[in-house]
This record gives sequence, C-alpha cells and structure tokens, in this order.
Amino acid sequence: MRLDYKKMKYIRPIATIAAALALIAPLSACGGQAAGAGSGSTIITVGENTKNNRPYNYVNENGQIDGYEAALLKKIDEKLPQYTFRYKQMDWANTLVSLDSGKTDIAASSLSLSSERKQKYAYAETPDAIVNQRLVVAKNNNTLKSVDDLGNKRVIVWQGTDVNTYLEDWNKKHPDNPAKLQLGDWSWEQAVASVDNGTADAMILDDAFTKMLRDTYGDKIKSVGKPVITDSTYLLVNKTKPQLAKDINSALKALQKDGTLDNLSQKYLGHKYDSKE
Repeated sequence: MRLDYKKMKYIRPIATIAAALALIAPLSACGGQAAGAGSGSTIITVGENTKNNRPYNYVNENGQIDGYEAALLKKIDEKLPQYTFRYKQMDWANTLVSLDSGKTDIAASSLSLSSERKQKYAYAETPDAIVNQRLVVAKNNNTLKSVDDLGNKRVIVWQGTDVNTYLEDWNKKHPDNPAKLQLGDWSWEQAVASVDNGTADAMILDDAFTKMLRDTYGDKIKSVGKPVITDSTYLLVNKTKPQLAKDINSALKALQKDGTLDNLSQKYLGHKYDSKE
C-alpha cells in the first residue's frame, strides 16, 4: 500500500486538537473550571441533603432546590466571584460519603460539628445556623415534660446525628433506667405517625423541623420544655480545600454583618440567626 504524504500532514494537527479537548473536558468535574462559569472561576460542587431536611434543603413545588441553606449558599456564591457553585441533590447518608470521596466539595445538611468531623473535614468557623432542639411528644401527652422523664421510654432517633450522641450519653448516665432508642432512617411521616399512635413516646427535634411537621401533618405533636440541645450547624468542606473553607467563613461574616443571616433565618427557620431561646 502506498502512503499519501499530502494527507498525512493534516493528521498531527487534528490529533493535537483532539488531545487538547480531552484535557479540557475533565475540568468541568468537581473543583475544575468550565464553560458557563465566571471568567476564571473554579467550579465548586455542593451536595445538598434534600431528603427529610426541610426547611434547610428541599425541593419546592417548582422542582427547584430551596430552603435556608440553599438560599444561604446562593448568597455565599455571590460573595465569592472566584468560585461558581453547582448543586447536587442527595440523601443524608450520601451527603458525607460524597464529600469523603471527593465527588463534592461542600456538604450541606444542617450538620453539627463533632470532634470527629473537626478532624476529618475543613469547615467555615462561622456557623451557618444556630438551632434549638426540644423534646417532642404527642399533642395529648402531658406526662413527658423534659428529658428527665425519658427513662424506659421509646425515643425515635436518626442514626449518626447529634441527638443520637446526646441520648447515648444520657443512657450512660442513667444505666438503671435508660431510654429505649429506636434508631433508624425514619421518614417524617413515619416519625409523626409513631409518636401520634403511641408506638413511640418521643423524639428530640430542631424547632424548625417541629414547626414544619405541624404545618404538614397537623397538630399531632408538640414540643415541650426548654431546649435540650442548643447547637450550631456548619457547612463542611473537603479537607483538601482549606482556602475554600476560609473564603466561605469570610462570606458568612459579611452576611451576618449586613443582616442577611437574620433575614434568611427568620424567613425559613422562624427566628433570628443568633436566637438561643
């Protein structure tokens, strides 16, 4: 076979262009740069837990991600022109799994900051929210008035949460009369129904969650007593991106100063940002 050298001279430039395009394509993945982003900005992938996480992150009637953290992340993105945020919906378990594997850069799931998480992740030191959690019982239950009454009671618990840790510690302090922890990945409907029909006695919930459940399912449950846990929630960042965490922290401070955190907290959570009552 005879080679046509006139045609072959075009092969190398075409191959070179193809190779260049292959190198550019992966930049649209987590942490890269891509068309459609701000000029020279870095793509940041945010994993948002939209399952059982209203009013923090949820899908609204228009099919869009909405909620307190969702709105806050958009405000943070506006403050940081060096980044362009892209959002992925996921459930509770995958929010941290995706952050661990590097599939996402930020985890948003109204997350508390345990000592383990402090070691494992970078994070903005300014909390994205301050939450009060109280004992929640059936509307006609007048015997359970505080956590002191939880001995031998069946308590709904979402595994891996700060409430899970709190109640395990509570049981260690009350070995003769521990609470019966019903651990699981409860749906809101299941949790409300169980407390309402008496197959569970109580749960401990963020005030914003309790309000949402009463709005959704009616006044089948009520919160009682003073806050059991007053905690802060944080946006967790992949450990390999400490500068991103610092930049988010700066944005949160600015949003706190200009009143945005108060406004969003009042709108979605029903109280001012720094409320501890």
